[in-house]
Amino acid sequence: MDTLLNEIKQLAQQGLEKSIISRDEENKDIFMQIMLKAEVAINKVGQSSGHKNVVEEKENFSTRTYERIDEDAKSDMYLIAYCFSRFEHTSLYPQYSQDKSFIVAAEKLGVKKNTLKNSRDWFDGHNDNNRKGWWQAPLPEDMQKFKEIYDLKSKNEVIAEAKNILGIKEITNKTYNNFGLKLKSEEFHGRFLSKDEVERFIDIVLTQSPTPAKDLVEQCSQRTFMACYDTFKNIYNQPVESLSQEIIKCDPRTASNSVFSLWIRARFIKEIFEQGLHDECFNFVNK
Repeated sequence: MDTLLNEIKQLAQQGLEKSIISRDEENKDIFMQIMLKAEVAINKVGQSSGHKNVVEEKENFSTRTYERIDEDAKSDMYLIAYCFSRFEHTSLYPQYSQDKSFIVAAEKLGVKKNTLKNSRDWFDGHNDNNRKGWWQAPLPEDMQKFKEIYDLKSKNEVIAEAKNILGIKEITNKTYNNFGLKLKSEEFHGRFLSKDEVERFIDIVLTQSPTPAKDLVEQCSQRTFMACYDTFKNIYNQPVESLSQEIIKCDPRTASNSVFSLWIRARFIKEIFEQGLHDECFNFVNK
């Protein structure tokens, strides 16, 4: 069943692309609807695999129709695609690349990444951004109505609604003074396990924290930062691996640290100087 549905979806996508190129307005919307219905059906089959008895019970219990589920999924997907198009993927996932954002959002929505991306491409042709999208084709009727409604909403309103659908919690909390410590605890379980996690942490702090200097210096050890301050002012533009060795010279007590631990300290101190936050960090440590 899953194979058959995927074949139907692929054929519908091919038909959609051809109808766009040939400007076949009559069949364009039909192919889009087939793709979306196939997508929902594929996910329903996957969720019910190995649970036939449970499905039979739920059929009697649920009062929601297939069409209603289809409309809900489609509306949610349209909103995320519209948000990605109008405000870019960074409005929802500043810590991820565009491709990673599509993967994460699609998983949350229960659709395929390419289906979500195709919807974004539709909106791209009708939003003011750097992508042309499918500019040569008018929006399907339901997408046009959707766009007209959300064009009237503010950026904050659209993003807030999209975050609610994706379950994105606001990390920033004005009443919480330790943004960085809270972020590390909640998002990274209190410990960095890879260089990518360190980079993600830095990106989030720089884009969302009200106190980036404090949050960065707390992650590299205030003692190490002060010991390296004078030296790093002149060499911070060197590769992180080279700076790691300088940390041992400036702060001999780190000699027993692991290579990754030294890399973390060097990476945070390098970012502090690159962002011009070194004086603020110096004052914070000495206050």
